[in-house]
Amino acid sequence: AEDQGVEADPVLAAELTRKAAEAGYGLAQYNLAVAYEQGLGVPADPDLALLWYQRAAEGGLPQAQYGLARLMLRGGSGEIVQAIAWYRAAAEAGLAEAENNLGLLYERGQGVPRDLAQAAAWYKRSADQGLAIAQNNLGLLLQYGEGQARNPVAAAVYYKQAARGGDPFGQVNFANMLANGLGVEADPVEAYAWILLARVSGDEEAAVIAVEYA
Repeated sequence: AEDQGVEADPVLAAELTRKAAEAGYGLAQYNLAVAYEQGLGVPADPDLALLWYQRAAEGGLPQAQYGLARLMLRGGSGEIVQAIAWYRAAAEAGLAEAENNLGLLYERGQGVPRDLAQAAAWYKRSADQGLAIAQNNLGLLLQYGEGQARNPVAAAVYYKQAARGGDPFGQVNFANMLANGLGVEADPVEAYAWILLARVSGDEEAAVIAVEYA
């Protein structure tokens, strides 16, 4: 819709969202949680964000289940079991971000037994939905994983997907594979092109790594 001169009013938007949330609308509850988490039209309040994420999560909204799990993990290890349960609910509903984060927990053994096969399975579900960070994470696991998990050819495939998806670490990692002929035919020219993209990505950590490779 075209802008007809009505200015956005985040305070009014938050108030209308609050009324809809209190009336039991799950998406409004989720949006209100985001508002409280980010301070959009209301003062930032992690406790209220947690409250509204939980209400929306209990209503079955995967985005809210994911948001609730994130905040629970920030709150300390005492809530990690509940956080994992919410991540799993969102992941089983097909939310790519939750699938990726569940994979991370299995790879690190955080709150669950360390299981690289489970990590790879959740990363792949997320990666196959096009989430670039998951494609990079799966590439790392395939390149550096233990025993039979290592597969540099497959790692290069997922790094390339992540690189094309705009993930700066995927760009650096794919460039490294190209520069050294790991899993792909060596191509220093293309490697340098990906390094240049990573350097202008705006991600400081990736840019530093890219400079080291350049």
